[in-house]
Amino acid sequence: MKFNNFKRFFPLLTLATVITLCGCNKSQEEENQSKHGVLTMGTSADMPPFEFFRTGEGGPHVTGFDVEVAQALGKELGLEVRIKDMDFSALIPALQAGRVDFVMASMTPTPERRKNVDFSDAYLRLPVAVISKAGVTITKTDQMKNKRVGVQFGSTHEQMLKELVKRDSSIKVASLNKLGELVQELQAGRVDGVLMETSAANSYVKSHPGLVSNELKSQKVDFAIAFPKGSAWREKFNSALDKDAMQKKINELRKKWIDSK
Repeated sequence: MKFNNFKRFFPLLTLATVITLCGCNKSQEEENQSKHGVLTMGTSADMPPFEFFRTGEGGPHVTGFDVEVAQALGKELGLEVRIKDMDFSALIPALQAGRVDFVMASMTPTPERRKNVDFSDAYLRLPVAVISKAGVTITKTDQMKNKRVGVQFGSTHEQMLKELVKRDSSIKVASLNKLGELVQELQAGRVDGVLMETSAANSYVKSHPGLVSNELKSQKVDFAIAFPKGSAWREKFNSALDKDAMQKKINELRKKWIDSK
């Protein structure tokens, strides 16, 4: 009798198992679909007006020129862009490890970086500047002689400064992870100047009385988007950047974030 009852209920058990398994598969499929169309952007949010934290509705969030350009590109490509903040020196390792899909952080393509990541076409070209205390003027590289100059660790500016040191060993390099820390070192008198992008320099000077910013003549940098080697997103982003509407949008954002500062 028990055996017959088991046979009678066996089809029901099998059906329940199938339903359960289908439920698991559907849940997994929905989870995968929820991730579709979302890219994670790595950045180092300490370089206003390009990427920085702003407190507002909903709490602190990362904003700035690069962030809005990324969001405009995402909209053009039908993607949601999520932001992940980290130290600048950790960005390329994060790309290589697959923790982020692309990087926008005022990053300049260099031969050394190209060995490890792929870059989009440049989306911006800007001069660089040196922040110093009022009364100290550094507008030419030879004015760095016998000075200690701060620079962000792993940045293009650090590489630029190291190239200058090869020609003049009296220049001392002080590298730190955060630009804010370098500005503190400048205020404390432990460095004579800090090398960074001009718009970022202007932003720091505006919020730190007693400091001045001087453009370093003949020095310019290009900014581009970094991708893991072989990423198919590189060409898709390049195609979006090449559109007239996107160039118009970037110019609008440049006026909003950079030229007006």
